[in-house]
Amino acid sequence: MANETAATNTINIVPVQGIFNEDFSLVTLIGPAGTPFYANISPNQSGLNITASTINSTVIGGSVPAAGTFTNISTTTGQISTTPSASTDIANKYYVDSVAQGLNLKASCLVATTANLASLSGLLTIDGVTVAAGDRVLVKNQTLSQNNGIYVAASGAWARSSDMDTWAEVPSAFTFIQQGSTQADTGWVCISDAGGTLGTTPITWTQFGSAGNYIAGDGLALTGNTFSVLANGTTLNVSSSGVKISDTYPGQTSITTLGTITTGTWNGTTIAIANGGTGATDATTARSNLSAAKSGANSDITSMSGLTGSISSPTYIQMGSGSGTTLAAGRLWYDQTTGTWNAGMGNGNITQQIGEELFVYGKASAAINDSPLQAVVKTGTVGSSGTITFAPATAGIVHADVFIGMATENIANNGFGRITSYGVVRGITTNGAAYGETWADGDDIWYNPTTGGLTKTEPVAPGIKVKLGTVISAGSGGSGSFQVLINLGSTLGGTDSNVQFGTLANNDLIQYYAAGGYWRNIAPSTLTGVGSVANAVTFNNSGTGDASGATFNGSAAKIVSYNTLGAPKADGTGASGTWAIDISGNAATATTATTATSATSATTATNLAGGGAGYVPYQSGSGATSFVGAGTIGYVLTSNGTSAPTWQAAAGGVSFSDDTTTNSTRYPLFSTTTSGSASTIYTSSTKYQYNPSTGVLTATGFSGSGASLTSLSASNISAGTLGVAYGGLGITTTPSNGYIPIGNGTNYTAAAITAGTGITVTNGAGSITIASTSTGVTLSDDTTTNATRYPLFAAATSGTVSTEYTSSTKYQYNPSTGELTAPVPIASSGLLLNANTIATSYTIAATNNAVSAGPISVNSGVTVTVSSGATWVVV
Repeated sequence: MANETAATNTINIVPVQGIFNEDFSLVTLIGPAGTPFYANISPNQSGLNITASTINSTVIGGSVPAAGTFTNISTTTGQISTTPSASTDIANKYYVDSVAQGLNLKASCLVATTANLASLSGLLTIDGVTVAAGDRVLVKNQTLSQNNGIYVAASGAWARSSDMDTWAEVPSAFTFIQQGSTQADTGWVCISDAGGTLGTTPITWTQFGSAGNYIAGDGLALTGNTFSVLANGTTLNVSSSGVKISDTYPGQTSITTLGTITTGTWNGTTIAIANGGTGATDATTARSNLSAAKSGANSDITSMSGLTGSISSPTYIQMGSGSGTTLAAGRLWYDQTTGTWNAGMGNGNITQQIGEELFVYGKASAAINDSPLQAVVKTGTVGSSGTITFAPATAGIVHADVFIGMATENIANNGFGRITSYGVVRGITTNGAAYGETWADGDDIWYNPTTGGLTKTEPVAPGIKVKLGTVISAGSGGSGSFQVLINLGSTLGGTDSNVQFGTLANNDLIQYYAAGGYWRNIAPSTLTGVGSVANAVTFNNSGTGDASGATFNGSAAKIVSYNTLGAPKADGTGASGTWAIDISGNAATATTATTATSATSATTATNLAGGGAGYVPYQSGSGATSFVGAGTIGYVLTSNGTSAPTWQAAAGGVSFSDDTTTNSTRYPLFSTTTSGSASTIYTSSTKYQYNPSTGVLTATGFSGSGASLTSLSASNISAGTLGVAYGGLGITTTPSNGYIPIGNGTNYTAAAITAGTGITVTNGAGSITIASTSTGVTLSDDTTTNATRYPLFAAATSGTVSTEYTSSTKYQYNPSTGELTAPVPIASSGLLLNANTIATSYTIAATNNAVSAGPISVNSGVTVTVSSGATWVVV
């Protein structure tokens, strides 16, 4: 045997101490020198419960599983419900399938529509489910498919959901439906392509799948997710290669058992006419055998369907009567009953009688309903789509030209549709009940400016008058019809090219302005060149006596009168066609007269002796009449008291306006006379000016004592400004810089004011002196500052002092607390001692009442004496 080195293992055996609980459960083991002792533990353990421990310093367990890091995980089952977001996140099968299928996942919807919704607003019932505010709704069946999408329901207008309110979120969008009679548990995917425009490009949805059970129909079997065809082995055989007729079935070789052939190509012999064939092998023979029209002719064609492309160059198309034809979009027919060509328009709910009706296409800025009858006004435009916007009329419209038609179909808010601007609207409610009225056939209907609705009563000013049309057939429940014929009425100055009105006011007049070539409004106060009459003449063509006629200038006498009844009289009454002048100045009652100079003797009231053409009679004395000769055109008759009146030129009227705002120069007016009248008014533009907005009056100089001049600044008082010497002001001393005038009872003298001095007035009538001044003190009411403040004291009780004092070590005040601190109590008729220390002897006199509102401490050796009659109250 070869020599080998013996293998030696050295094992150190050391004593180990154990620490146990009272129940003898092990706490830990202690090795030599108190070092911890760890037993050699096998790496393969079973049934261990690791609590509050760490592996590689990373927490992986506990009562709630904590985060852990694993280099490898191998498991046979498990689930993860969260959707991955980071590039290293774990993904579940649902997410992987959706990505693999190219789906743009959206949150699920409560319900999905099954038909077009007239209005995307309100809490509607959809597929048997009434939605609540905040529910998501898949809208997929709108006639205008650009309005499809996912919406959030609301009591008002719906809005698109935030995860599908841009076109980038539309392509491949997928959502799942939760409830509904027919749509529950179905999935839908949007097949619209990228690059569209939301609200313009159609949005199309198709069903993607269903989470419900599949049902095998007749001839099918369902095993799990696999459908199989049921074959009886006699007539049909099913194999992996497909389904075929059984080789042993007799019908495989005999056509007699097949029945009707619906598809495929016939390659057999000619089929007889009796068996449904043509009995021919070519088209010409077939048409002949069937007695059909020759190729190219159409005289015996009774119906056409499925036509595509154009019909080239027909001479005409003769339509039969289409009375009773069902309305549909794109349908064209002739109604022999009404004699009209009709076209189905819009969404198949508008019939246009071609040439008899006009429509306006636009976008609704508010929901429009066609029943009951409703007027529509323009509200703006949509430039990108080339349409206008319109909405139902509301109260208070002041411009009639906004009315464009009547509602023809229901249009949802922000939806597109048509209204009728001229023609007949049918199938609507026209009985007036919706507007609190009863309408009948033939009633004219107006816009109601007060309510915004409609009325059969013509509006009154200032409301606008817009006639909308006439009721053809008054009906309820959509059985009525209405002739739209809008008459916008007129407003003076509204569209007239020769009328220009500014702001109108009560009693304004209309005046033609020849220079501008238009009519305008003016205030009566600005009217010039027209005389005024206090009491205008009234021409009365009925009645007799003094009751007829009227007076000039408030006089009781009838100056001029016209009457058709009664005998001519000098008092103004007269026979038919007779003018009469009362020359007596009073209400004469004589019925006969012999001369023109007496109201009691004139025989003809229209002829006065001594007069002439254009003469005016006047009473020159008691019982005497004289005349004033004819005056010059445009002159007025002016009274001269008891003397004869005279003719004088009429002075033009002047308009006055109180101008306090104009920031420009105005010129005061002057007259050459102090009484009577003047034909000319003067200004002094270079010497005397006034600014209404500032009140500044500018003149080259003033004369007089100047006693009434007030509020003049120092810069305004100078020799150059006042135009007088200093002596003119009573100043006896020539002033210089720093001097001011001071009165001494008889005149003024100049006194100098130096730095730190000012004017002191002893009393109202006393002397004025120059004395030193002190700087003013600013006072502030401080109630919040939490800091010490010192009360101020003066060395005098009157007059002026230059110094104020404090007592910082003895007397202090805190504004925020109101605490006043003093070394000794403060004498008062009602003293409050609150948590104070009395450091010196203190006597509460009979006139003082001390009230303690807190602890009071008295220093050692200090005596507090309460005099007889004083009161000490502890609160």
